[in-house]
Amino acid sequence: MRTSLTSSLFAAAKNNKQEKRAFHLFETANVYLTQSKKLPIEEMRLCGVFGNTDFRHAKGILEALFEVLNIKREVRLSKHGVYFTYEYKLQELEGSYKEHAQFVPISNFPPQIEDITFELGDEVKVGEVTKKIKETNPLINKVELKDIYENSYTFTITYLDKQKTLTDEEISRLRKDLLFHLKRELGLVQKE
Repeated sequence: MRTSLTSSLFAAAKNNKQEKRAFHLFETANVYLTQSKKLPIEEMRLCGVFGNTDFRHAKGILEALFEVLNIKREVRLSKHGVYFTYEYKLQELEGSYKEHAQFVPISNFPPQIEDITFELGDEVKVGEVTKKIKETNPLINKVELKDIYENSYTFTITYLDKQKTLTDEEISRLRKDLLFHLKRELGLVQKE
């Protein structure tokens, strides 16, 4: 019952000491961590060793691996003689995994884009306004802060219906509904 995977990887790396090119060996296996008066904790780990390379190259390989797997994790390498090693708990790596963004096809219908300016007091946060605007209607596709002048904040709002082209009358109703909700919930009034 191993408590670490590095010793077996060092043995494998030493068996490859005649290798002149850079190499990377890794293993995924259980380790067993002792506890007093209890059964050992079984933990799945990923461990690896880089040989005949420098720190930057080894770190770059791990960063690229984490990027491809969409794992948001800091790369930790340790130097042991001529080797660089790493060891991670697989459960922590799984916890750091972020879902890949899903492909959203481009709409066949054009968006309607307009700018609306509000005067924000100190107690109202831009993120809160952006969130409220997006929540008002599913046809509001995107909201961006475009400009700030003194207390006036201009937001660019993109309306998009994926089933049809929105008419000016529909946009006018959406805008009226949006302004009503922002006034009721945040006390905001459109600046003319």
